[in-house]
Amino acid sequence: MLYNKALKADPDNMCALLNMGETYMRIGKPDSALIFLNRYYDIDSESEMGNYLRAYAYVNKQDAQTALDILHKLQKQNRKYVAAYILAVQIQMQQKDFVGAKKEFNKAIDADQMNEQMTQLWLQYCAQQ
Repeated sequence: MLYNKALKADPDNMCALLNMGETYMRIGKPDSALIFLNRYYDIDSESEMGNYLRAYAYVNKQDAQTALDILHKLQKQNRKYVAAYILAVQIQMQQKDFVGAKKEFNKAIDADQMNEQMTQLWLQYCAQQ
């Protein structure tokens, strides 16, 4: 694999670390993904994409709280990163935590991040109430 070669040449190759993490996520191996994504985080803890992928990996490991902690940090770091709100709402709704989901919606509204996907989630939320 090309990314493995890149990492052998440079273990801190951020592009290869991120892509290996994403590749493992796509094939359903979140534990393997987190090896690379956490290494990426060690190098750049402020990366929006790196943190989003880490949160998504924790969701797939059934560790919703760690995923939410990462997403909340990401929301504070960049209020305009709509993907962080979307995933946080999805986690809360999946857990049937409608109070938590509503809080996430309110944060998205405050950050002016109610796009079409968030609106669809809001409609799903309302239908479940």
